[in-house]
Amino acid sequence: MAEVFTAYDGLVALSAEQNRTGQNLGDLTLNAGVYHYNSSALLHGLHTLEGQGQSYARRAYQIESTLTTGSASFSLIPSPLPPRSWPAPLLRWL
Repeated sequence: MAEVFTAYDGLVALSAEQNRTGQNLGDLTLNAGVYHYNSSALLHGLHTLEGQGQSYARRAYQIESTLTTGSASFSLIPSPLPPRSWPAPLLRWL
C-alpha cells in the first residue's frame, strides 16, 4: 500500500502544463504532459493519446473531482513503432 501513496504523492507534485477545466477530453489529441482539471473531467467521444514517436510517452491527469465518460467513449493510443504482436493502432476502451 505504501507504493500507492508514493505514486499518488509523485503525481500530485507534478506541475500541470495545461489546465483543461471545462474542456471535453473527447475529440482531443493530447501529447505527453501533465493536464489539470479544477473540478470534474468529461470524456465523450474519441480521445487520442499521441506519443510523437516516443515509446513511453507519459500523461498525467490531475482531476480534482470525477471523470465522467459517455457510453461510446474511448481512448486511442497510436503506436509509432508497434511490436509485431500489437495491433496498430492499439485501442483502449473505457
